[in-house]
Amino acid sequence: MKIISSDELRKIKVIDNNEELVDLRVYSPLLKFNIASYVFKNGGMKSKEDAHFVRKSIATRLNKAIELLPSGYGISIECGYRSPEIQQKSYDEVYKALSKDNPLWNEQELRKEMENRVSEVDIAPHCNGGAVDLTILGPNNEELDMGTGTDEFSTDTYTDSPNITSNARSNRNILITVMTQAGFINFPAEWWHWSYGDREWAYHQSNKTAMYDTILIT
Repeated sequence: MKIISSDELRKIKVIDNNEELVDLRVYSPLLKFNIASYVFKNGGMKSKEDAHFVRKSIATRLNKAIELLPSGYGISIECGYRSPEIQQKSYDEVYKALSKDNPLWNEQELRKEMENRVSEVDIAPHCNGGAVDLTILGPNNEELDMGTGTDEFSTDTYTDSPNITSNARSNRNILITVMTQAGFINFPAEWWHWSYGDREWAYHQSNKTAMYDTILIT
């Protein structure tokens, strides 16, 4: 699956179906939560609380993914909904670090690489409640080895990276199988990022129409 450019994503029509945001702690009680540290860092307790919310269909599909896992396995959520404000802070922070690490790059080169890292606010799937960052827990309730963490950017974080161990590949295949069968699509540069109903998802549908637009939690 290819990484879709920001320009291509912006061409996709969005007709929001007004599906409600729900609290995963209520709608998906079998899930575990380990909300990413940057969420609290960039937005405090409000953003950490918001990260437990997704569109209702996402919750339903996560429940399906849990059912498909081997016995004793589980799913740990790192982030669901992310406000436009927090998305912008995340984008700016990563852009600044990327620019510092690559001082000879021009703005076009920087923005192109950012497409592999953090979405701009207007097309960010976390801001519409249609995306989740997650990993799988084994029978011992510990995160499976996926080859990398969820807080880094490298070629190894690409879902189909050939550079990870056979054990990590096997674990990623479990994740890919259950999430795909539950109806999600993956962002190819991040094995942990899965979405449904957003522009990324719509790109792979016949009518090319997204169901979720940016929303605000008040």
